[in-house]
Amino acid sequence: MDRYKIIKFLNKGAFGKIYLVEERNTGVKYALKSINIVNLDYYTKSSILNEIRILIINNSEYMLKCVDLTIYKKKLCIITEYIDGGDLTDLKKNKKTLSNNDIEKIYLQICAGVNSMHYNHIIHRDLKPANILITKDGIIKICDFGISKQIINGRGARTLIGTPYCMSPEILRNQYYDYKADIWGIGCIIYFLVNNEYPFDGRNISELKQNILTKNPKYLNNNTLHNNTLNNFINEILEKDKHKRLNIKEIINKNINEIKKHNIQIQNQKYNNYDINMIPYTETDWLTVVKRIVNDNNLLSSDKKLPKIHKERKPPTINENPPIPTMSPMVPLPKIHKERKKWTIKEHPPIPTMSPMVPLPPRMKPRMKPSNEINHRERRYLPIASPNNNPPPARPPDRIKHNQPYIPIERQPIPPKIHQHSNYKFNEFRQKRYKRQNDAEKNLGYYNCGTNFYRNNNIKWVLGLRQY
Repeated sequence: MDRYKIIKFLNKGAFGKIYLVEERNTGVKYALKSINIVNLDYYTKSSILNEIRILIINNSEYMLKCVDLTIYKKKLCIITEYIDGGDLTDLKKNKKTLSNNDIEKIYLQICAGVNSMHYNHIIHRDLKPANILITKDGIIKICDFGISKQIINGRGARTLIGTPYCMSPEILRNQYYDYKADIWGIGCIIYFLVNNEYPFDGRNISELKQNILTKNPKYLNNNTLHNNTLNNFINEILEKDKHKRLNIKEIINKNINEIKKHNIQIQNQKYNNYDINMIPYTETDWLTVVKRIVNDNNLLSSDKKLPKIHKERKPPTINENPPIPTMSPMVPLPKIHKERKKWTIKEHPPIPTMSPMVPLPPRMKPRMKPSNEINHRERRYLPIASPNNNPPPARPPDRIKHNQPYIPIERQPIPPKIHQHSNYKFNEFRQKRYKRQNDAEKNLGYYNCGTNFYRNNNIKWVLGLRQY
């Protein structure tokens, strides 16, 4: 990317932005299309590579060509020719009325570019005024080959794709279509140049589709600049039946005199057979694909190295041989006598004296486990020892906790089971009744028996109570 200098921003396309750049060495201006290669789906990648392929292999004067290709900061940079006049929509904004001669020159150049594509079995599928670039000298360039398709073995396409205003009836009917779909697009471009609008319109897509399939183009303006032959030619191209519609060869043969008049060259040459068989997924894959494309097609940034030229080595002469170094005579080395060190005997250190004997303290006897020790699992059920050393009571039931002493508790009377009745109020009444009977059995007295004292309590008990 150091080879080019960005001058200004031009436009924004479907996949990226377009800038005007200048080559630093030559000063030639080019158009740079920047596409972000991160998070692209499979269809977008294939359409980008398809556009690059057609930009490189085409040899027509009326089709845009790729000059260079590189990757900079995770963006694919496609460098193409710079067209200084913009597209046909910009032309109509600046110059609303065009002469018959200008319109004739424009659409015949479009037919020459489309003829080159059809000769190589390629259909554009998106011919519209925005995809036709024009220079200030009036030379056009067809661009945007992203959805172009190559027809193999005469089999057409069936994909519903393109701009709705310029889509042919067979595409809208989801039928098989071929080169005649591009002829419909040429008719829409000519109609736009004459009337500054598209031949069919609608408030929504469904209404637009219905108008294209059923209605005729809107009434052409009665302008003296446009003769009836041009209007008739538009009606012949915008034929709804693709079998009756003119093909590109018939259009060229019909306007052969005008083609010679405007000095338009019709080229029937085969493109170079080049295919991009790899779909990149990572940035490294993109770098590999771009480098392969650049080197295979000898683009500006091609890094093909010339073969190295090996110089012939001359055989060395006798005079050039270096002199053989002579060895110096052997001189014996002087002997070095080292004196051995004499051993020195040192006196042995004095032996330390022992301290007087001190009797050891009495050894503690280990605590012995008594033979009548109870297992720790049964220990929790033992009661706390009483001060009178009375024998412990019997083992309590399991509901007594292990950290509480056993205390004899009177057995509580179990309340009678109440029969569950379907009526809730009746069951509640029976529960109150059993409660009162239990209270009377415990001799709780008169005050806790309720209002029906004689009814709820035993009569003999009541009579015995009255004697006191």
